[in-house]
Amino acid sequence: MPQPLRFSEQRPPRAIWTIRRVGVGPAQPLRGQRAAFEPPTDVYETPEAYVVRMEIAGLRPEGLEVHLTRDGRLLAIAGHRDDPGAGSPRKYYTMEIECGEFARSFPLRQPVDAEAVSASYAEGFLEITLPKLPPRTPRRVPIE
Repeated sequence: MPQPLRFSEQRPPRAIWTIRRVGVGPAQPLRGQRAAFEPPTDVYETPEAYVVRMEIAGLRPEGLEVHLTRDGRLLAIAGHRDDPGAGSPRKYYTMEIECGEFARSFPLRQPVDAEAVSASYAEGFLEITLPKLPPRTPRRVPIE
């Protein structure tokens, strides 16, 4: 089983897969980028976390960017999958494997713990786990 990756800007010492750039910035980090395709993606929620699972077989680590907004409410993933046949003459009869730029963003129903987010890549799937922040308890304010 591949070693899970930490969601940070520092590269793990012996990672099988590293995310090229992870940013925490303002909302809509991918605004203005044009996507050639959208990889199939599952987004689901457990009691503890949101999970994003994206099918991106054939993607190189340097072709991936993951962003989480400062408020922890929007996850954005962008990247590039190279066309292995680019530049060589060929005649396609069926062409279903999409290549080029892609970008997806996913709003989250509640903020997540940016420090605890983790990502892993195995068998063509990128999986990002975004732990939820614990619910805030209401604070009672005494009236004088």
